[in-house]
Amino acid sequence: MAPRPSWTEEDKLATCEQFTAITAHPAQARDRHSLTATVVQGLADLLTTLDLWQQRVRQRRALARLSDYNLKDVGLSRADVEREVTKPFWRP
Repeated sequence: MAPRPSWTEEDKLATCEQFTAITAHPAQARDRHSLTATVVQGLADLLTTLDLWQQRVRQRRALARLSDYNLKDVGLSRADVEREVTKPFWRP
């Protein structure tokens, strides 16, 4: 069996101070957790928005490549397509 490391008084004091800091301020721990959750949610929302914008760009490019025959089949004119294709990617 390996010998247990011996704790110095300094180690014991530091450990007690850390425990006290953690248990004495649960509101701060909750605040840190809340901030982390907010940042993670913000990043998830950003990625969702970027994906949506990329989908719009792809869909508008595909729409622009349709033939007049296919546009007529779905009830769109070339002017409708031009209006949609010239929109910025962030605009629905």
